[in-house]
Amino acid sequence: MTQVAGRLLGHGQHACFIVSDIGINHNGDMELARRMVEAAATCGADSVKSKNYSLRASSRTAHSCIPTYFQSYGLPIMRTRAFNHEGPRRGDVFVTSNFAKQVAEIEAGLREPIVYVGDLKPRRDYSDVRDIVRGYWTLLERGEPGEVYNLCSGRSWLIQEVLDFYLRESRVKDIAVKTDPARMRPSDVMILEGDPSKIAKLGWKVEIPFERTLADLLAYWRQRTSSSSR
Repeated sequence: MTQVAGRLLGHGQHACFIVSDIGINHNGDMELARRMVEAAATCGADSVKSKNYSLRASSRTAHSCIPTYFQSYGLPIMRTRAFNHEGPRRGDVFVTSNFAKQVAEIEAGLREPIVYVGDLKPRRDYSDVRDIVRGYWTLLERGEPGEVYNLCSGRSWLIQEVLDFYLRESRVKDIAVKTDPARMRPSDVMILEGDPSKIAKLGWKVEIPFERTLADLLAYWRQRTSSSSR
């Protein structure tokens, strides 16, 4: 899937649209995309410009069409690659939110003091969703149509570090950690880290520390768990 945002700039200008690859969290799809890109590169496909592992296979075709519409038809379109972004109300199918939910439920006495995990070795470039939204707005105001921008922090966290944060913050100590085979992916990208230098030239950077993002996410699940257990 791709996400499109638009804003009428006024003063006779056309609406400016952002097409964002929001599949950055779907690592199974990224692995598929990586294999497809490598296969195409081996075959000498002219359409493959680089081995960019962050694009989902399902959105690659849409992204490859954007330069044509910009160059041939003058549509003011920008492409963005929003790396992993988290925040309160994040769905519990994502690891940051799932860990927070498990800890909140343990604190509320709703489950045994065990956090179930998958592979803790991958690294992900996390940002706060509120910073990412600011990034989109920055691009709508100052971005250059036809260009591609990474929205990311420029540093990565081990999934283990995310878990360690929640265990430190938990009101229940001595929580056990167990690997759940169902949470292990058959293939994964071990390191996913972006370079935000291009959008940084427009004045944008991540401002919210990721520790605050995780704390806000835990507070959300504590409140939700408390409300549902009444």
